[in-house]
Amino acid sequence: MDGGLYLGSRNVGCLPARLPVARWSADDVPLEGNCLGGVAASSSARALGGDGRFCSGHSLTLLFRLLPSIPMPLDPQFLFPPVTPGEDVVLSASAFVTYERCPEQAAGRMRGVYGPESRSSFVGGLAHRIFARHLSSGPIADSDLTAACREEIGGSMNPKLAALGLKPSQLSGVIEDVASLYGRFKTLRAEGFVGAEVALQSEPADGVVLRGSVDAVFDDKGGVRLVDWKTGSLGDPDAQLAFYALLWAIEKDEIPAHIEAVSVKTGERSDSVPSRALIDGTAVRAAQAVDGLRSSWDSGESLDRVAGPWCRWCPLLDDCSEGRAAVDLLTG
Repeated sequence: MDGGLYLGSRNVGCLPARLPVARWSADDVPLEGNCLGGVAASSSARALGGDGRFCSGHSLTLLFRLLPSIPMPLDPQFLFPPVTPGEDVVLSASAFVTYERCPEQAAGRMRGVYGPESRSSFVGGLAHRIFARHLSSGPIADSDLTAACREEIGGSMNPKLAALGLKPSQLSGVIEDVASLYGRFKTLRAEGFVGAEVALQSEPADGVVLRGSVDAVFDDKGGVRLVDWKTGSLGDPDAQLAFYALLWAIEKDEIPAHIEAVSVKTGERSDSVPSRALIDGTAVRAAQAVDGLRSSWDSGESLDRVAGPWCRWCPLLDDCSEGRAAVDLLTG
C-alpha cells in the first residue's frame, strides 16, 4: 500500500473513488439512507487501516469529517483571457450553458427573446425557493407547505404565474408537485450548510460581467462544496458546474473542493473535484462566448445554430430550419 489511504476503485454512495480517507470493499459498506455530497452514514461500515486490518466501530461519516479543510488557492494568480473590446456583456451561468450548446440561441436570449413560461419550469423555480427556505430556516411542516408556497409566489413569482396563465385556484396541482419534490429533498443530508442561492458576480475584464447563483454552498471538513439542485433529470451539468467553479475561484481567490449536481426527482448525482485546468479552460470558453457575442452584435450576423433536444423550447424555432428538423425527429 502506498503512503496514503484510499478508497477502493469503485464508488460507494456518492463518495469519489480516490478520496484520501480509507479503503474498503463495497460489500463491507452498507450505506443507510441518502448522503449529500460525500458524507455517508453507516454505523456498520468498516474502514481498512494502513496496516491492512479493519478498524471496526468507526462510521464513514466520522472518517470523512476527520479530513482537514484544505483551501486550494489560485497559484499562479488567475488572469482572465484577453477579449475583443465591444459592447458590455453580462454572461450568466444559464447564458454560458446556452452558448455552449447553441450560440445563436444564447444571442437570442441576450436580445431578450425568451420562450414561453412552462409549468415544469414554474414548479422547478418554486421548489428551489422551498429548498432554500428549508436550508435557511429549517424544515417546513406538511400543514404549512401550502402557505409557504403561496408566500414564495407572492414574493417574487407572480409575473411568472401570470405568464403561465394559471389562476390562483389552479395552484393546488402545482403545490402537490412541489410537495412531492420537497419530500424527496428532506431526505438529503445538509451537514456543513453555509448559504442558499448564493450570488456570485465578477468583472474580470472591461465591460464583461460574469454572474450566477449557486443553489447551496456547504463547507465541511472536505472543503467548500457548490451544489446545484435539479428538479427534473440530471442531464449534463458539467458546463454549469464548471462556470460556478470559475465564478467562485475569481471571487474567493480559491478553487472549491467539490462541485456537485443532484436531481431531487431521480436521485441522480454528479460530483467532481475541480482543478486549476478546469478553471482556466472554462475561462477560455467564457471569453470565447464574449468574443462571439460581440462579433455578432457588431456585424449583425447570426451565430452558429446547433440542433438538439433544447430546440423544443427555443423561441427562435420558427426561423430555424435546423431546429425544426431536430424537433420533427424528436417528436416523430
